[in-house]
Amino acid sequence: MDEINIWARGDDGTVTAVPRIAHPEMLAPGLTLVARQLPTCGGPLDLLGVGADGRLIVFELKRGRLARDVVTQAIDYASWLDSTARDGLRRL
Repeated sequence: MDEINIWARGDDGTVTAVPRIAHPEMLAPGLTLVARQLPTCGGPLDLLGVGADGRLIVFELKRGRLARDVVTQAIDYASWLDSTARDGLRRL
């Protein structure tokens, strides 16, 4: 499998390569990761991927027990992505 480049955009606008995830298919079959720590209006989105069907997939990573507010956080990210125009997503 080809390695996938993942980029992070800092608060100052700089873009840097981040360590690669060697086997993203372990997260979801056919997954292509496209961003890590993507800035959003609700804070940085941990991982953003594109599924085999072309849909965006949000990954919010936490340690320990899952709290209800984490589910809300993931829904907020998905809502933000849904309301962002495609051109805006391409720029990000």
